[in-house]
Amino acid sequence: VGDMTVRDVTKPVEWSVVGRLQGNTVMGEAKTIIKMSDFGFAAPDIGGVLKAEDEAALTVTGLFFLNCACSSAISSALGA
Repeated sequence: VGDMTVRDVTKPVEWSVVGRLQGNTVMGEAKTIIKMSDFGFAAPDIGGVLKAEDEAALTVTGLFFLNCACSSAISSALGA
């Protein structure tokens, strides 16, 4: 859980996070679903022909390289 700010509106958002450690590389993905109306804007609507839903699925993917001798400690913490 953390705060997310969009267009000067801040709301708490809960993310589902999955990560994997392989050697000195950490790969991860975080997902959440927000309502655009919660952040003060309407879902896009193009003349009533093409209209989006209020809910938006967000996915953030990351790839990190560890530059330390701590990968074994991180691996233990992750239960890998």
